[in-house]
Amino acid sequence: MRTDSPNLSETAIAEIRAYADSKGWPLPEKPRTWKSKAGAQEAHEAIRPTHVEVESAGDTPQEKALYVLIRIRTLASQLADAVFDVRVARLAGDVDGKKAVFEAKGRTLREQGWKVVMAADASLADAEKAEPDNAVPDLKAGCQATAVQGAVKMKKNKARPPFFRGLADP
Repeated sequence: MRTDSPNLSETAIAEIRAYADSKGWPLPEKPRTWKSKAGAQEAHEAIRPTHVEVESAGDTPQEKALYVLIRIRTLASQLADAVFDVRVARLAGDVDGKKAVFEAKGRTLREQGWKVVMAADASLADAEKAEPDNAVPDLKAGCQATAVQGAVKMKKNKARPPFFRGLADP
């Protein structure tokens, strides 16, 4: 069976919402549904656990990890949005006769929303720790700020290598 559909059956959504409600997790008012891409095969619903209350399944470590991934994503798909407080500060000044503008963006998690299920999985929780809250101080427009210290950091992003199915496992 192959499916491109991101949607779940009404029965599955009801079970997921009941499970999330029993855990005290935040739910949106209406169940979430998505429009499928053009040409998607919608004869089947999205891949999901048949029983969301079962936390572990599979025989090998890879099967268990795959089940957890599918289960967590299925649960998160029906939970409320995570809400962040976002602040942007722009500092401008003259440097050697040229205008320099520095921008700092920060966000602080206000409501966990779907992120509450990530805490249930240690491997996903580690990924969440990699993205710490970054509070930017509250500055008033036109105020004078003096830099106490500064550093130039080089950051390079490298694309992940493509995934090839069927090649030898590492």
